[in-house]
Parts: sequence; structure tokens; C-alpha cells
Amino acid sequence: LEQVGDDLRLFFNTELEQVDGLASLQSIGGTLAIDLSYSLRNVDGFSGLQNIGEDLHIYDDPLIEDFDGFANLTSVGRYFAIALCGAVTHMDGFAQLTEVGGDLEVDQNDSLENIDGLSGITSVGAGVSISTNAVLLNIDGLSGITTIPGNLRISRDSALTSVHGLANLSSVGGDLDRRLAVAR
Repeated sequence: LEQVGDDLRLFFNTELEQVDGLASLQSIGGTLAIDLSYSLRNVDGFSGLQNIGEDLHIYDDPLIEDFDGFANLTSVGRYFAIALCGAVTHMDGFAQLTEVGGDLEVDQNDSLENIDGLSGITSVGAGVSISTNAVLLNIDGLSGITTIPGNLRISRDSALTSVHGLANLSSVGGDLDRRLAVAR
């Protein structure tokens, strides 16, 4: 399988441990959703994936430790969301990602220490939310973004010590969340 014209949804597959059978997949025209797969430990089977036409949605997959399987992904057409992935510590697997056509959200990932793997992103089409990542120390992974057309929300990241990742940001078209706080 090299292409999916519309959506690929892996939803509530509680015993799914791996997705290695999808290694030849290069393109998804719609959404890739990996949600509520409580036994999935990695996404290595997506190693050939280069672009997603609409959304990348990875939600409540508590055993995924990294996203190294997305090493060849360069663009997400609309919405990029990683939430409630309690074992993930970094975003290094997204090092080739340069464009997100809509919102970029990284929320509620309890073990996430850094988002440096997102530093290749130079274009975001809407807002950015980095929120409620309990051990996130910095947002250096946002350093490639110069303009955010929508809202910027950096909130409830209780261990955050630096916002230097925003140094290259020249404009935010929407709201800048007032709960922006840096740990002391």
C-alpha cells in the first residue's frame, strides 16, 4: 500500500502493538488518526510516509515512546495534534516536517521533555498551542516559525524555563495567551 486517497483511522484498537505493515505508505490524502490504541508502542510502520493532505491526529496512546516512524514526513495539510501520549519524551521523529497548513497542537503529554524535533517547521497556517506538558523545559522547537496567523497559546507547562524558541517570531495574528508563564 503506497497511497490512501482519503482517511486512515486507527481508532480504539486496544490490542494493536505495531503498524509495521504500512511501511510502504507514502501519502494520505485525508486524515491520519491514531487514537485510543492503548498497546501501541511505536509508529515505525509509517517510515515511508511523506505527506498527509489533511490532519495528523495522535490522541490518547499512552505507550508510544517516540515518533521516529515519521522521519520522512514533510507536510501536514491542516491540523497537527499530539495529545495524551504519556510515554513520549521528545518529537525528534518530526525533524523533516516543514509545513503545517492549520493548527499545531502539542497538549497534555506528561513525559514530554522537549519539542526540538519540530524546529524544521517554518510555516503554520493557523494557531499554535503547547499546553499542559508537565515536564517540558523549553519551546526551542518553535524557533523556525516566524509568523502565526492565529492564536498562540503556551500555557500550563509547569516546568517550562525558557521561551527562547519564540525569538524568531515576528507576528501573531490572533491572541497571545495571557497564561504564558515560565517556571522560576
